[in-house]
Amino acid sequence: MDLFDRIYKAHEIFRNARHPVERLRRQLDLERSRWVADETWHPQQTGRFENKHYILEVPYSDSRELVMDILKHSPHVEVLAPATLKSEVVRHLEAGLRKQKAAKARK
Repeated sequence: MDLFDRIYKAHEIFRNARHPVERLRRQLDLERSRWVADETWHPQQTGRFENKHYILEVPYSDSRELVMDILKHSPHVEVLAPATLKSEVVRHLEAGLRKQKAAKARK
């Protein structure tokens, strides 16, 4: 088993057999695509350049780590599908914005 297989197996602990595997589809602008295009998160991922964006599709079954990764690339990334993941990312962004605005108002 190589290093990639070990890392992939380690992330399988977050898999939940009761939920079907979904497929994230996100687009990144060219600024971030330089880094993302060369990374491998899953052996069944696909990626391609399209209209000044890099489109990356990755299968997943638990969104927790995925949401953190997407937020890390904000504002250079857009979740295209599925809608449930897109909504989850928006909720995290809105909650973070509220928190930062409240902290700024206290100063």
